[in-house]
Amino acid sequence: MRSADGGEPRERGADLVVARRARLRHVLRVAVEGDRVAAYEVVADPVRLRGLEPAVLDVPTAA
Repeated sequence: MRSADGGEPRERGADLVVARRARLRHVLRVAVEGDRVAAYEVVADPVRLRGLEPAVLDVPTAA
């Protein structure tokens, strides 16, 4: 994802995946700079979605 000003790609960010019946439907890509959202993109194009490899992260919970 490029920056809002068209510059270099962002290093930090997160993706939110929307799937239905085990099929990837949409991806919300969020780029973060400091403590603010710098850019976002919604991907719904089937060709681009097929090129993604979503993964579930195992995030430890607080004890």
